Amino acid sequence: MPTPNTDRNIVGYFLLSIFIAIFILAFFTHLPMQSMPSAIQMQQGPTAADAVTTGMAAFTLISGCSFDLNEGWNFISFCAEETNKTIASVLSSVNANIRFVLEWNNTAQNFQVYSPKSSSPPFTQFNFNKSYFIYYTNDTLSTVSLNGPLFGDLNLTLNQGWETPNYPYSVTANITKYLNTMAGSYKFMQKWNYTPQKFAIYSSLSSNNPFYTIAMGEGQFILITNPAGATLMYNKTDLENG
Repeated sequence: MPTPNTDRNIVGYFLLSIFIAIFILAFFTHLPMQSMPSAIQMQQGPTAADAVTTGMAAFTLISGCSFDLNEGWNFISFCAEETNKTIASVLSSVNANIRFVLEWNNTAQNFQVYSPKSSSPPFTQFNFNKSYFIYYTNDTLSTVSLNGPLFGDLNLTLNQGWETPNYPYSVTANITKYLNTMAGSYKFMQKWNYTPQKFAIYSSLSSNNPFYTIAMGEGQFILITNPAGATLMYNKTDLENG
């Protein structure tokens, strides 16, 4: 089992990789560093201030399947699977205000960066099993509606290290209902708090976490500690019934 020092090192390496990737990105695009996800400021764990945040300020729940984009960084999931998976198609209603889309590479443990201005981006399609960072430049909230098939029960195979699994439903659910399917195989789960632009961190070992639920459209980072990986199991009926 990892020691406390090992846990801190894992988190530190993860946040350092984000810092390096985003710093390079900011250098070449002149994007203000203060607008970057605050995980790059080397946050090592939840603070007293984190404990009173919910990580859900960026999302206004509406009927149907959708996610909201506010000005700045947004960390999103998909509650339906579009037939056309290209970024340009899924974000067609807001393309003019999309600056970057970040996809987590589990093998390299860093972000790949999509820019609509790039002639050869590293990816052009969404993987609907993943969560994504999106940098949105409009100061007016926009809602992206998804019209593809809704997800049923879903099992996602996760590897050791940080992973960004999609949260696939339109209901607000208790995260322990699906994290418990990986009990003993994960250590931390992070959600993005839009208002301060930083992560709130849930620990499997803490009795006083800053959040216990996830809402439609919210993305998530999960640290898998089992060398053999883990299977994240979503039971739609169980989650819908609270």
